Amino acid sequence: MSSNKRTLFSLDWYVISARTLRQLAVVIVALVTLVGVGYGMYLYLKSNTSATITPGTQSARFIEISGQVRVKKANGTDFVKVDEKMPLAAGDTIQTLSNSVARVQFIDGSSYTIKPDTTLIIKDHELMDDKSTKVQVKVRVGTINLATNEQGPGSSNVVQTDAAEARIGENSEASVGTGDNGQQTDIRVTRGDAQIQTQSGETYQARTNERFEFEQSGKLARRTSLVGLPVLKSPENQQTVRLENSGTIRFEWQPVTQASSYTVEIATSSTFDQETIVKARDGLTTPLATFDKLPIGSYYWRVRADKKQEQGAYSDPFKLTIAGKTLATHALTINSTRKTPMGGGTYLVEGRCEAGVRVKVGGKPARVEADGSFRAIVTLASGARSILIEAEDQDGNVGRQSLLF
Repeated sequence: MSSNKRTLFSLDWYVISARTLRQLAVVIVALVTLVGVGYGMYLYLKSNTSATITPGTQSARFIEISGQVRVKKANGTDFVKVDEKMPLAAGDTIQTLSNSVARVQFIDGSSYTIKPDTTLIIKDHELMDDKSTKVQVKVRVGTINLATNEQGPGSSNVVQTDAAEARIGENSEASVGTGDNGQQTDIRVTRGDAQIQTQSGETYQARTNERFEFEQSGKLARRTSLVGLPVLKSPENQQTVRLENSGTIRFEWQPVTQASSYTVEIATSSTFDQETIVKARDGLTTPLATFDKLPIGSYYWRVRADKKQEQGAYSDPFKLTIAGKTLATHALTINSTRKTPMGGGTYLVEGRCEAGVRVKVGGKPARVEADGSFRAIVTLASGARSILIEAEDQDGNVGRQSLLF
């Protein structure tokens, strides 16, 4: 008689079909894959969102170099020839020779155009613990133009000469120049404002389209109003213009109050010396000029506004490229984008695209390296939650990406 009683060592055997085993294996593989992908995404997002700028002294960057530009490092004794990859720090001295121009971008997003025969010293370039920024330079000799963005609380952008210093306001454009041995400082504000303090202890509030001239002692020599500086519109900076688009190239800029005429120049160099100017037209009464097609190549254009008995200053130039017929074949890919907050609604935006492209971040040109990596310092408009990144190459291929904040 058989017994159904189980002992401690009894075993139960089950028959499992091959189909069930295969299904179980698929589930296990899927779970392992999901966990792996999830962990990979975690590492990727961590690497792209944890980037921060450590408070302290930062590096400024060249945006453009034309002609002979030299730098003496803070710990160096001699000037050396530079390229756009050289980082710039507090204590460095930048020197442009005749018919040479350099453009530099600082940590607060401000850009400086260093005119020919100018020596500029970077005195301070720092990100503070509270995310405010400190930018301070000294013009030893020559002239610089600068443009600032929005500035966070506690931030400052200061330009010095031997006679005076100008604390430039946010969203402002100005120029500061001085002669040899600090003789007669010239400060012009073409947009926004600046607070000026002289060596003699006097202070002045400069408004849009005001010019101040100071003696070497800091005494005010003259205060006058300026003709406004033209704001260039089209072609946009770094834009590629196709020969197939039209029979002529149309140049436009915003009208300037009180201007009686305009002068526009096109050159193959941003220095606009006589040997490089290929087209010019003066006496224009409207903010528009058209020129016949130019040969394929790279050009710069600028505009000056004049009024009776007073000649204005030229705008900073825009660069354009004349190219052949569009050969667009694919969409450009923008990847590895990331953002780093700098305070006051200002962000450092970085990413990568194909080599040789033009990139705009929020409508403003970005600095693009030879390998296609790009960076730009932008300030979000009030209430904005995203910013558009646009890329274009010389064959007409384009790419767009919206970066969320």
